[in-house]
Amino acid sequence: MPNWKFHNNWAESFGIPRYLANSVNKREDMPKIEHFDDPELQEQKESMPDYQPTYEEMEEKGPQYLKAWILHLALDELENISMRNLDNLAKVYDGELKRNDIIKAKELLKGATIANFTGSELLRAMPGDILDFIMGHLDDIVKELPTLQSGNVFDVLALGPNEEEAVPINPLHRPGG
Repeated sequence: MPNWKFHNNWAESFGIPRYLANSVNKREDMPKIEHFDDPELQEQKESMPDYQPTYEEMEEKGPQYLKAWILHLALDELENISMRNLDNLAKVYDGELKRNDIIKAKELLKGATIANFTGSELLRAMPGDILDFIMGHLDDIVKELPTLQSGNVFDVLALGPNEEEAVPINPLHRPGG
């Protein structure tokens, strides 16, 4: 999952206030994190539900919360896709990366991430205004993904593949819908 600064920057670009984006970040991500070193964050985690939020929960909080949550999920999905693509590319390089391969590898990763995302189930279920925003900024969002920063790409490709495989889910799926 990308850091909250990344989420907040794109939420603000979409017109979502930072306080609201932070609230959604915490609600979505805190159940995924076992323990926080920061006592204040750990205390907040313990006072929150220990499960991922649902569509209905975010819808009840209001349209801005719902938009912030869907945008958060889309940014997480882009990062997950880029990580899976990076792992696949690492299998090709198998630790045999040369420094001059990094630019080619980043371009391959960027293109594959955009292609995989545009075919994702999450994208097909997304409301129009969020979809328009993401598609209008997709190239810039992908360039800023933590996975696709040069140091991260080089480190993973130089070390070889990660054996864990992420499984994509569609949290926008409504029960019975």
